[in-house]
Amino acid sequence: MSQTYVTPEEAGYEESRITVLDHFFSEQIDKDVLYGASYCMARNGKFFSKNALGRFSNGTMQENSLKTDSIFPIASITKFITATAFFRLVEDGKVRLSQPVSDFIEEFLEPPFHQITLTHLLSHTSGFGVDYGTLPSNGCPNVYECIDKEFSSGGRNWIKASLKSGLYFETGMQWGYSTFGFHILGEIIQRISGEKLTDFIHKNILEPCEMTSSFYTLPIDAISRTTFYNEYQRSRLMEAQESSINKIENKENLWNLIPPGGSGLYSTPEDLVKFGTMLSLGGYYNGTRVIGRKTIEKMTRTYTKEHVKDYCWGQNGVYRRYGLGPDKRFNDDFIYSEDTYGHEGSGRCNLVIDQKEQFVVAYFIPYVKIDLWDAVPLWNTLEIMWSGIL
Repeated sequence: MSQTYVTPEEAGYEESRITVLDHFFSEQIDKDVLYGASYCMARNGKFFSKNALGRFSNGTMQENSLKTDSIFPIASITKFITATAFFRLVEDGKVRLSQPVSDFIEEFLEPPFHQITLTHLLSHTSGFGVDYGTLPSNGCPNVYECIDKEFSSGGRNWIKASLKSGLYFETGMQWGYSTFGFHILGEIIQRISGEKLTDFIHKNILEPCEMTSSFYTLPIDAISRTTFYNEYQRSRLMEAQESSINKIENKENLWNLIPPGGSGLYSTPEDLVKFGTMLSLGGYYNGTRVIGRKTIEKMTRTYTKEHVKDYCWGQNGVYRRYGLGPDKRFNDDFIYSEDTYGHEGSGRCNLVIDQKEQFVVAYFIPYVKIDLWDAVPLWNTLEIMWSGIL
């Protein structure tokens, strides 16, 4: 279904700020910081602006051809959607947030993992499976290397193998970004629901939010409008098409045993704004209930306490505000409302929801340098966008 758009004025937004936004992105593209930029904005449930600038790549670079319906890998924004799907199980009385992971995965009965709860996974405070390179290792082996050894030796118990990585810090005492923790959460969703994670999320989140351009495995007709800007992204896309969870024949396919709770979705800015709009409107999208208003309040409330410090990526022990799924980061750089929430994806995409202003934005900003993280296109964009709210 195509989303209906209104004028910026009808949405309570200053139209001239959209021109400023487009100029800002054009400058970043001209400076060769970004390949392109694609975005969408909505307010009070009304979609009012979307645009795409710059280059599209699906193997060969094409000038000035990025489209508003171009599909991107959304990386860690997947975590936000996984968390929302998990809360569907909470609502249905299938699970309580305070329960230990060991209630569902017996390997976690082994100390010190027995103290990890579901809230620790959702808030990145478990100390387990912290992303490689985000914190000093403290002698901890990389969780994915542990699993690789298991698969290489002919084993299949990826959960038991992952525990050999140990804890990076005492559970609940620090913030440490863990994509693997959300893969574990995905496994729990599968065990409780009896469904494959991707099927559960499609049925309970993507379909009711009318996210028709969002996929874990890209259909043939979507590949031609899916962007990748380097060999790594191209190879991952090809691997996704060639592998199947039902074909466990070698080590490469064994990795498909791990549910993609922490990353793996492809989407568009408009689809992500549909998801964010659903949350901003109390859990309904076009009259269809997705999740309850009080559940959203719980998920988006700041969960971490002031003793929870962030040392990731060179941070010097700053307090990290985090909810049960979404990021609650708020500092001097941001002009959005204090209880705004959302999720970043590998520094190259962002979904942000200002509940107070009923304002939802999503944007993709593929960098020319694959390993770049740049606050200018990532965060300055937010200031421009929020400056147009009337």
